Amino acid sequence: VMIEPERAKAEILSLVHPYSYQVRFNECVKRGEAFFDTPDCCLSPLTYDVALSAAGSVIRATELIMSGECVNA
Repeated sequence: VMIEPERAKAEILSLVHPYSYQVRFNECVKRGEAFFDTPDCCLSPLTYDVALSAAGSVIRATELIMSGECVNA
């Protein structure tokens, strides 16, 4: 089953990353900075959107497995 990527919502991400972290991360991307906090966390103009889509897709895949609609992801 193919599922469309979904962007994770800030409220859900706040369970892992405080809202202030999310804002700071997005601001670094918008400013065009090359790194976030450390050189091993590279940024590009699409990094924030890709991160939200990746997290949201993992959440959705987990929901589908837990509901029995899928057996794996």
